[in-house]
Amino acid sequence: MTNSKVFAWIPREGGVNRFRVLEPLRAYTAAGGTATWSKALNDAGDADTILAHSLNTEQGTAGWHELADAGIHRLILDIDDLMWAPDWDVFKKSWDPATLDRLQSNITRAHVVTTTTPRLAQRIREWTGHPNIHVCPNTVPAWLLARPMPEPYLQTVGWQGSSSHKNDIGSTIRNLERFLAGHPDWKFRHYGHTQPPQPQVESFPWNNSLDEYWQTVSMQLGIGPLRDTEFNRCKSPLRAVEYAALGIVAVLPACPTYDGWVHDGQTGVLIKPHQTLRGVLAGLAADPQACLKMAAAAREWAANWTTEANLSTWLKAWGSA
Repeated sequence: MTNSKVFAWIPREGGVNRFRVLEPLRAYTAAGGTATWSKALNDAGDADTILAHSLNTEQGTAGWHELADAGIHRLILDIDDLMWAPDWDVFKKSWDPATLDRLQSNITRAHVVTTTTPRLAQRIREWTGHPNIHVCPNTVPAWLLARPMPEPYLQTVGWQGSSSHKNDIGSTIRNLERFLAGHPDWKFRHYGHTQPPQPQVESFPWNNSLDEYWQTVSMQLGIGPLRDTEFNRCKSPLRAVEYAALGIVAVLPACPTYDGWVHDGQTGVLIKPHQTLRGVLAGLAADPQACLKMAAAAREWAANWTTEANLSTWLKAWGSA
């Protein structure tokens, strides 16, 4: 596969394209492969393999269909979310029947479909009948493992997420407020978009690159609330992987998304249905040594989930057509 010339067609940039297209391409070129990317399909040149993520616009669909009809390139389409069953009103409105029809037609014309989890792979298979779907989990660059660990007694809870997780974080805010009220020396840091100033709360907008975020993010405990919806059950465990690589103790819900990705009490904490976030955070705040041990163990585990360590999974998928 390293002899293949790969072109990534990225009509619009963003974090998803970084993880699902550019990150594996970075590792591919580092291993000796040839790859380029552009917003313009005309820049594909003599590439024999073309990657794209979740194409659904009219213009993008027309271009994808032309490629399929020409039969010259190996076409690989990545799908990372259950967009035909969204749980956020904005997604429900934007992913209308016409948009979903285009996405479905683009999936069926791809030689290979890559996705993030076995559950989502099954849902894609049921929706489209595509015979060649490969699970390529989200990974992070190996250099994260060399970044200094958070300060042992940082006393900070953090979370990063876009507005699409507004409903997920909404039910958690009251628990956070109660925890902070009982722990005046602790702070909550939110990365994603600014909020009105509040005591013990620091807010950082998405105005830098993902690499800059990784270089500057600072928290001891990292949360990732998810409501129990089918959309979330199909999501990637990226939050757990990212926290582990950065040496941040993951405090995440006990749900299918994180099954097997957080070893409860060893590499992080899974919040059971009978527990509250406030209570779990209070227990961790009272035992900083346990947090240090979990962070170190999580980082050792994260070495298995760098992009470099998992490049072969992507290459196997890309070469399966």
